Amino acid sequence: MMRRIHIPLGIRALALGCFLLLGALAVLLRTAPALSPFLLPFATYLPYLAAAYLVILLTGCLFGEKKTVLPCLITLLLSAVLIASILWTHVWRSIAPPEPDMFRVATWNVFRCKRGIPLVRRSIAELGADILAIQEIIDAESDVSRPLQLASLVEPLGYTWQFVGYTAGREGPQAGIAVCVREPVRLLRVSRRTYHPSGKWCYVFAETQVDGRVLNVVIPHLYPFALETTVRLTEGGLARKIRRIARRIFTTTHWHRQEVEELLRLVSTFKDPTIVLGDFNSAPTHPIHWRLRKHMNDCLAAAGKGLCPTYVFGLPIRIDYIYVTPSLRIHDARVLKSSGSDHRPVVAALSFSNEG
Repeated sequence: MMRRIHIPLGIRALALGCFLLLGALAVLLRTAPALSPFLLPFATYLPYLAAAYLVILLTGCLFGEKKTVLPCLITLLLSAVLIASILWTHVWRSIAPPEPDMFRVATWNVFRCKRGIPLVRRSIAELGADILAIQEIIDAESDVSRPLQLASLVEPLGYTWQFVGYTAGREGPQAGIAVCVREPVRLLRVSRRTYHPSGKWCYVFAETQVDGRVLNVVIPHLYPFALETTVRLTEGGLARKIRRIARRIFTTTHWHRQEVEELLRLVSTFKDPTIVLGDFNSAPTHPIHWRLRKHMNDCLAAAGKGLCPTYVFGLPIRIDYIYVTPSLRIHDARVLKSSGSDHRPVVAALSFSNEG
């Protein structure tokens, strides 16, 4: 007979406390009138806090002094639903051919093509996007006669493109963002914009023409927390690592506030149909997504299935998004499987609504 493990009552109290804390955070993130620097780190790591809570709750249900069948079954059922939702996004069918009035848009962080340009190019061809946003691509912005990665990726597929480096004023090869279009879409104008007058980190604003109509395209790539890099590069004891991680969290929180405020200000000024797509480096619980959804529609939330994870950092989470203004109809949205990057590409099929 297996010996029963004694778990003190404190485990259940801790589980209850975690539940109340997570609930309070979720309410605050959705309703807070201002972007609190205290809330932003919690918003980013809310999925991980939820996972920790689930572990605590399972421990209390399985090994508690007064174990009951009902709490255990409820917890296991919720876990099964969560796992099934995550796995469901791994088995997408191929995308159906678009209807005549539809066009496809896609976003993908290609991880600097570290896994090989042929593999990335093949995945881009499978996306079949008419408008493609690429992040973490390397190119020579100051000398267009020496493209490093971008031209070899998209020009054979019939795309015209324009590259904007992440850092303003830096010459020569650097990582950045590219907006790529192919016929019948035309690229009218592309500009580099910074999130803050004193900042150097950039996003892309482009005007395109689709079926004779102007379509704005905004491609952000929010500053990454990158805690695994911080830990790996930090030498010394535990205290030094904790200080380094804390500094990284505070710095990233500062930049995230500036980036969120700028994107929300920009969205509020739009009159033409607009798409905002890119790598937001934040889970759907982040305040920027609660606020963006007040002005725009999240394509994966509207037409996707399951949790649609686009990145794995301990947990499968979604950090890549496509948002559209209500003047655009969402016909389909998917996360596609690809081994060409540490991110998965997101693609959506859209059309102009009659009211647009």
